[in-house]
Amino acid sequence: MRGGQNRGDLLPGLGRSSQSIDSTIVRRISDNQNRIREIMRIEPLGPAPVQIIGVVQARGQPDLSKRYKMPRTAIGYDLLTKQIGDAEPLQFTVFVDELASDPAAVDYFSYTFLCPRHQVDRRVSKGAIIQVSLVPIDVLGVGRLWCAKTIERLH
Repeated sequence: MRGGQNRGDLLPGLGRSSQSIDSTIVRRISDNQNRIREIMRIEPLGPAPVQIIGVVQARGQPDLSKRYKMPRTAIGYDLLTKQIGDAEPLQFTVFVDELASDPAAVDYFSYTFLCPRHQVDRRVSKGAIIQVSLVPIDVLGVGRLWCAKTIERLH
């Protein structure tokens, strides 16, 4: 696994969401969805946030109480939902195309993250190309995980 702390440079020249995105980037991501490549899960190892653009592979609504084996009345559960910003967040898995920074790349980076439901457009579903700002959060009893601060559907 690779660390997620320096993955914000996957699409050079792309700054904050206030800049427009070159249509060739969106087209390249769409065209490369069907290539057979390795998938590398990126864990939030450092404290730095990352900006990613990728293709939604999965969208679901996990039961955090069952997943982390915590009763909803536990302090750890309360801390977890407060840091996420939603007691019933959505979970996404997004593949980021490493070709954007390395034309010889043979893998995808996979980010799985939680996101407050109120931030998500209904059109953000499997196959959608999205831009996400992810921050790592540390939760006592759970560990470190990715949480989306912003999420935007591009295509």
